Amino acid sequence: ENSIEMLTRVHLFLGLFFGSIVAQDVCSFQNGTFYSHNQVMGCFRSVPFQENTRTTTIAALEKAMVTYAFAGIAANPPDPVRTPPVHLFKQLERMKTANYNTDWDFHIDVASLFWKLRDAHTAYFVPECYKSFTFYQPLPLISFVDESNLQIIAVSSYINPTLAQHWLEQGIDLHQFSGATVMHIGNMDAMNYMVQYAREDIGVTKDLATRFDLALRIPTPFDGFQDRGSMGWFSGRSLKFGPFPLQSSLNYTLQFKNGTVLRINFPWIAQPGASYADTLAFQSACRASANVSRTPLVANVEPIGPKPSSHPRSPKRSNITPLVNCTSCGVGLYQIDAKTMVLYINTFEPSDEAAFLATIEKGLAIGSSLGLTNVILDLSQNGGGDICLGRQVLRLLFPDRINWGPTDVPQSPLALNLTLSAVALNNSNTFWSPTVYLDEDGNPFPNSESWLVPGISRFRGGVVQTFSQLIHIGTGCGDINQTNPNPYVPKNMLIMTRGFCGSTCALFANHLRSISS
Repeated sequence: ENSIEMLTRVHLFLGLFFGSIVAQDVCSFQNGTFYSHNQVMGCFRSVPFQENTRTTTIAALEKAMVTYAFAGIAANPPDPVRTPPVHLFKQLERMKTANYNTDWDFHIDVASLFWKLRDAHTAYFVPECYKSFTFYQPLPLISFVDESNLQIIAVSSYINPTLAQHWLEQGIDLHQFSGATVMHIGNMDAMNYMVQYAREDIGVTKDLATRFDLALRIPTPFDGFQDRGSMGWFSGRSLKFGPFPLQSSLNYTLQFKNGTVLRINFPWIAQPGASYADTLAFQSACRASANVSRTPLVANVEPIGPKPSSHPRSPKRSNITPLVNCTSCGVGLYQIDAKTMVLYINTFEPSDEAAFLATIEKGLAIGSSLGLTNVILDLSQNGGGDICLGRQVLRLLFPDRINWGPTDVPQSPLALNLTLSAVALNNSNTFWSPTVYLDEDGNPFPNSESWLVPGISRFRGGVVQTFSQLIHIGTGCGDINQTNPNPYVPKNMLIMTRGFCGSTCALFANHLRSISS
């Protein structure tokens, strides 16, 4: 009961403290400082709605999204129960006459539409003034099957150091909650609550199990790698792939190993990634236009090492031998037995491509010298990146195999205009440049629109649409045929992923699967 009383007093103190800030200026924020949910949302809703913002934003979206290859499938999904239909253009039409009280209400409505696509390549980025914030709960949560064969939610022992220090200054040591089982969140069973959150509020993948994984904390498998992993999208929320919390706090019911049950309420606190002097400065920043962006899906935290497949409460392995590691570029190798090494690739969008490739080459050479013929390829943290870099890694692993697979793009007036512009300017460095691509037989296209028009009619997502010829990237990837002078080809390979593998990662893994078959 003392713990409950202490936390209640701290929560009251935080409310009074944050309240004093609100009295000064609701939009006065300092980069890196924590603020209350009520203050941040109050600031967001202080920005007035402007009709011009709606008009220009929707017009740009309607023009750009005609190139979206999956619009038909989104409207007519093969499994509408698991993946509800999203009528993209009908919803944009609705927004033209919808009533919005604030600028925030409009942008979050648009963002919510794109989250429903569950497509990590297609995101609506709200203005930076909103996007710069991240909301936090203090407890990083994990899920696993316990000794009685029940899947449970528990508090991880990996506490975010910044949050730990913040709460310690309020008189609370977050480490005291590590290992506790979370029985309830709000008024719901914790597992049901987490599944509902994953189903409704994570807009990054169509697979519910993957969204559930993304909601939770992923610890590192051994102490040789620094603990830099995400605390999970449930406890650390940005606007990239899901909404901010609607409520200002959360109730938890925790059960400790000794049987003690604790009911506790933690407020949501928010941290901005930029400073704003006052309401006027914040509103000025919000006038920057939002945009649709097709970007590589990368982790929202620093790269970490490979993830455990064992019970989170079990002892860590002692026979793991790091071979080579590049933490900054998200790649490395380590040995786990006399014949097996693990190659983890956390991204195909590293900060240093040369170091990325050199790390893989060096690790494979070491593995070859040690007689490690089995490779476990850990892609569990990889969401994609540069397709050309993925193909270079394929070349390192299997230098004698075919290194591409054909695809196509939807035909549209915008696509045709972009292609004709590239042809007229003799520009060979865009994704609309014909000379970037080869046809399905590996032959180059002429520098004309013939790769795109007249096109090929294909039935997808319940509708007929015109697509380009089958293409694959040719000259656009530079020298992907450069190979390791001392190639290492694994005898056996196991690919490990938790469903997060998308974009380049998915093409990379699918190519490896085709090689094995």
